[in-house]
Amino acid sequence: MKSIIEDQYLTLGLVLVGISTLLFGIMELFPQPDSGLFPPSFFFHYILALIYFFILWGHHKARFFYFFTSSVRAHHILLLCLFNLSAYSLNRTIAVFHESVPWLTIFLLVEGAALICYALFSNRKEALDNLLTPVFVAALAFNLYQCIMIIPYLSLGLMAFLFLGISLHILVPFFFVWALIAVLRSLISTRAQWILSGSTLVLIFAVVSIQVHQWSQANHTISQEKFDRQVPGNTDELPDWIVIAQKLSDSPFTEKFLKSDLVYQQFTTYDNFLWPSGGFNFEEIKKHDPLVAVAGYFGGKNELDENTRIKILNYLFDSRHQTTDRFWSGENLSTKSLTSNIQLFPDFRLAFTELIMTIRNDRYQKSRWRRQQEAIYTFQLPEGGVITSLSLWIAGQEEKARLTTKSKAQQAYNTIVGREVRDPSVVYWMEGNQIRVRVFPCTPEEDRQFKLGITTPLTYHEGKLVYQSITFKGPSTTKTNTRINLLTPPDAPISGDLSFQREADLLTWQGDYPHAFSLEMDAPPLESTSFRFGEDIYELEDHKLQFKAFNPQEIYLDLSTAWSVAELESIADQFGDRITFLNGFGLHKATKETLKKQIHNLSKPNFTLFPFQKLTNPQTALIITKGNTATPNLSDLDKSQFKETLFAFFKDQTREITVYDLGTAPSDYIRSLKEFGVLRYASGSVEQLAAYLEKRRFPVSPQNKQEVHIPTSSTVIKKSNDLSTSVQAAPDHLMRLFEYGRIMQHLGRNYFEKDIITDSLLALAGRANVVTPVSSLIVLETQRDYERFGIEKSKDSLGNAAINSSGAVPEPHEWALIMIGLAFLGYVWIKRNKYSFSRC
Repeated sequence: MKSIIEDQYLTLGLVLVGISTLLFGIMELFPQPDSGLFPPSFFFHYILALIYFFILWGHHKARFFYFFTSSVRAHHILLLCLFNLSAYSLNRTIAVFHESVPWLTIFLLVEGAALICYALFSNRKEALDNLLTPVFVAALAFNLYQCIMIIPYLSLGLMAFLFLGISLHILVPFFFVWALIAVLRSLISTRAQWILSGSTLVLIFAVVSIQVHQWSQANHTISQEKFDRQVPGNTDELPDWIVIAQKLSDSPFTEKFLKSDLVYQQFTTYDNFLWPSGGFNFEEIKKHDPLVAVAGYFGGKNELDENTRIKILNYLFDSRHQTTDRFWSGENLSTKSLTSNIQLFPDFRLAFTELIMTIRNDRYQKSRWRRQQEAIYTFQLPEGGVITSLSLWIAGQEEKARLTTKSKAQQAYNTIVGREVRDPSVVYWMEGNQIRVRVFPCTPEEDRQFKLGITTPLTYHEGKLVYQSITFKGPSTTKTNTRINLLTPPDAPISGDLSFQREADLLTWQGDYPHAFSLEMDAPPLESTSFRFGEDIYELEDHKLQFKAFNPQEIYLDLSTAWSVAELESIADQFGDRITFLNGFGLHKATKETLKKQIHNLSKPNFTLFPFQKLTNPQTALIITKGNTATPNLSDLDKSQFKETLFAFFKDQTREITVYDLGTAPSDYIRSLKEFGVLRYASGSVEQLAAYLEKRRFPVSPQNKQEVHIPTSSTVIKKSNDLSTSVQAAPDHLMRLFEYGRIMQHLGRNYFEKDIITDSLLALAGRANVVTPVSSLIVLETQRDYERFGIEKSKDSLGNAAINSSGAVPEPHEWALIMIGLAFLGYVWIKRNKYSFSRC
């Protein structure tokens, strides 16, 4: 450290770099609200750099402009580090480079530390030089890449330098190249260092070559598939993008390939540097990964257009939330707090979850541009779960939602948000048991708060009940303060992922947002009480496994990469010559011997969409599939020939198609068909299936107007008009789950017709206040808004669900008696106070 102490200018530079680095780190860990094009933090970095610049200029005088020569190199390196910190601070608001991916962030820190180490220690040992040399070689390659990336911006930067010289930050990478060449010339003097330098370059070349090769291979796969689709006689009804997606892996590289331009920065040209490509509003932080940019440049233009890439990302990487249409940006929004009030009903094997969420807009308040933003959340509900309440706080008051048709809710929300810019919130049903919530406006002046209620069955398995948390995607949860309040019978011991504390009648937990958690408890006997609404009684019973005679004549294997060789061998042994397999490239008949020969070399796609319409004898066919895989939803197939023929097929069927799943959960495609009741679905092992077929039977879950089967909880909710059957003390959620199930039954094959009858279904949804494919919940600002869009408040309805809302509700005639009683009491009160009124 002797050289640092003796050189006061070197010491000053080190101190300034330390201060600037500390501030930069604080701003990264605790980002402040956006304050315009040039935030105060940038000027702090810039002023520190300018102070050191002028001090060195005054000290070195004429020698100062002989950049990176031996006499001034150490000082110039520290000055360069200061300007680099200033440039990256400015880059937060004027993004020449997008946010660095993690490996690049680490590399930049190592590069800076190595340069400072070189500047501070003039008498280094050879071992240290050998350690620094490969870092500087890699840094030189990286900064050369940066110089090429910013060439289109150079002319604009040089022309604008008169404005305090700020635009000259664009030259920082060029000075880095200059500095690194000077440093390497001073370092590389031995054979070992030449070998180290050469090895580093070879390693960089190898890594880049692998990325370029993978990119080229992905483009080749896409091009080849397009050619194959044009072969005469090709009868594949699937859209091009699905066939391509079947052959693309779900690797991290594929995700980056598909997100190039949308998320990952590519090389900019003179034609598009002011308006870069990537027209889709993809809700993900834009990233800078040099490997992706270089692979895209040398591997050829991505063969897929943006619309096709969006479709593949939607299913393959679950990106539907990021690609949803928006009226307003949500880039500055975060989820400030989340309170989960969970009420468990173990005796009824169900739960009610109330999520109270607060949204913060971190945009600087004085900025008038894009202050109003739209918050969008996508919730993944457990199987059988349903939305039963929505509230939005307007001017500090909780306003509860009204239920209406999905089309009316969409029209009202789009009109108010798109044109009038006022307060609404809406919740929609989506395929795959997902729910989307929109809240507008979210401004910097005040936090927005909404509440969502979800009724879900508890999962029953071998005498245990499991509660699965409600997961979601939406505004950032990195700093979300979370509180979970658990209401449960005191004699029900609960275990799970979180450690709850007892507070009065509650179990509580508080901390950072847990993305998912589960709770487990012993399953008590089912309660015999019921819930009454009007003349209807809803009761819960155990579901006893039922069977129906079934002897399949043809067995179809819906093969994908999820299948194991052992499963294929077992099925070949069990079912022999009845097998036809689908491997994504057509249906193929197979004998036991031929299938066994092909098992190890059988080409299997990432996923399949089984073509039920190609079944020759649907009622005697058995389809064996394996779930746990992501697939496109039915809505993703709009306007495709495959969807038209599939819907026409199911519309004409009078009975369900038999499907057996070897996975623990159905694929998205199978789940959608299962939700609409067109499949006779069961899951389990190959051995269980063999046992069923040996007795020529198959498990069924009969659904009728008076019964709804809840598979996850292994229960049946029954509806009757016998008002004397039992005590009415059950939670109203029984009715909500029953009516939701009935609506899905009603939709059934009607969903596959162009015109769905909504009036009768909306009446069912209105009684139970549940969100379905035809109904939505919406909160509008004023009564006049409801009247304008024809959204009336349902009079014969359970209304919005709430914690502790169990038990029977008054009958219509009971309400009348209550009103008469209140009127009578009012009359008596007025009569008694008549003298007082007259004196006033």
